[in-house]
Amino acid sequence: MATVLAEQAFDETAVPIWEQLSAIGESAPEGTWDAVPADLSMRLGLVDECRRQGMGR
Repeated sequence: MATVLAEQAFDETAVPIWEQLSAIGESAPEGTWDAVPADLSMRLGLVDECRRQGMGR
């Protein structure tokens, strides 16, 4: 049976998720992020809608 999240003990030594994601992003080869728009987080809904409609391929 799966453990309910509320029942898990908090681990103060765990690396925060944003630090883990930053490390993953930094480990990507140079140029990997060049095609990602700087304002992607603000346009995520539009980007998702274009993807669903098959645009931008």
